Amino acid sequence: MKIYEYLTIKFSNLDEVKTVLKKFNNSQINIIWSFESLSWQGPHMMKQFNLLLNDKRINFIAEVGEDIGLALTLIELEIKKISVSTNLDKNLREKIESLAKKQGIDVLITQRFKKIQTISELMRDF
Repeated sequence: MKIYEYLTIKFSNLDEVKTVLKKFNNSQINIIWSFESLSWQGPHMMKQFNLLLNDKRINFIAEVGEDIGLALTLIELEIKKISVSTNLDKNLREKIESLAKKQGIDVLITQRFKKIQTISELMRDF
């Protein structure tokens, strides 16, 4: 999948996302909303962010790690892309993928992204 090769940045702040998008105006970008942020902000915020960042060049991905409940909630909210950890039990991952497929949702594997940068790493490179 080509999606794993795009610039991938892990975020927890919407203002940072907007700043980076201005810098990479014409690039295909993966934005991973971190598991930690989803845990304290809640999955409903992900739905709101997804609506705000409706852009064809951005793959907005919710990182769920091994949290099955969070994955099911995001599927229910119809978040189009979620990312699970390779540490998630294979049978559980397959069940999540099956449910997601029925809803037209892509389930990605976090560890398959070439390099995930944080906002501080990205800004240091400028």
